[in-house]
Parts: sequence; structure tokens; C-alpha cells
Amino acid sequence: MNRTLQAALQLKLMDALGSAYGAASFEPSGTGCINETWAARAAGVEPVFIKLGGADALPMYELEAQGLQALRRCEAIRVPGTHFFDRIESDDGTVAAVLVLEFIPLASPRDQDDARIGSALAPLHDIQGSAFGFDSDNFI
Repeated sequence: MNRTLQAALQLKLMDALGSAYGAASFEPSGTGCINETWAARAAGVEPVFIKLGGADALPMYELEAQGLQALRRCEAIRVPGTHFFDRIESDDGTVAAVLVLEFIPLASPRDQDDARIGSALAPLHDIQGSAFGFDSDNFI
């Protein structure tokens, strides 16, 4: 992420989540292959997970946020909360899309985790809508 885009992102974080993010540091998260992914950390506030893509990624981020919100209905699965998704523009004219989520630290899986994940996913299938499928195609 270039410095001007980072400055625009910091302003958006401050506006949406509070002034403490004005002093946030950004570290590559080491995840993701389609988008740039970052962790933003600042003293006194929770870190956030950031997906950053071209301006054309905004519809994908909106649908991802909707999908995550639906998955959160199943309380057996830890799903990150969505802070916001938006378009940002830097002073140099760079336009990007951003999705900001609750930061959930990753850990290496253990042998017993497979069974726990399966047990946690089962209740997800008990959630039913008014029709088959989701409201829209999504990107999760």
C-alpha cells in the first residue's frame, strides 16, 4: 500500500472507528491471494483486519460483508464482525475499495480441530431462509 493510500485509509478508519486509528501501524497480514490484506494496530483499540483492492472490488466486499453477517447468525462458528466497506481515494488520485473486519488472530490447526470445526459447522445447516440459496451470489 502506498503512503498516500495509507493516509486516506487512516482517515477513513478514524472517521468510522475513532481517532486512535490515526496512529495505527499497518502490517501485511500474510493472508489472501486476491486482495492486499493488512492488520492495523493502534494503542488502546482493537486491531482490525483490512482487505484492500481496486475500486472494482467494492461490490465483492459488500457481498462478502452480507455473507459474513449471515454466517454470524450461527453462534457456534467464530465469524469476524464487519466494521465497514467503502471506496477510498488518496491525494494522488488512487482509488481503492476497502473492507474492514474484526481482527481474529490465526493459529496453526491441531489434529483435534477438524472434529471441532465439523461439529461447529453442523448447526449452520439448521439455519433456514424463506427459499433455497442465498439472497445473492457471494464471494466467501
